[in-house]
Amino acid sequence: MDERTAGSYSLTAKATDNIGATTTSTAIAITVSSANVAPAVSITSPANNGSFTTGTTVTINATATDSDGTIPKLNFSRGNEVK
Repeated sequence: MDERTAGSYSLTAKATDNIGATTTSTAIAITVSSANVAPAVSITSPANNGSFTTGTTVTINATATDSDGTIPKLNFSRGNEVK
């Protein structure tokens, strides 16, 4: 089975003992989907429309999740300037 190919699959396991007797498990069905669900991301601080004095350090926090993967990278931007 190639898990990179979308489709429905039937899986079994086969055990063989040291004398050669075999048993095959009951089949189970799985579905491999080709859809990649986009991650979710939100800025948790500062609050929307926050106001700061010039020269103040502003700490930005965010939460990112991916229901069908991981988040290896998170970028912040100010306008079109990516940090």
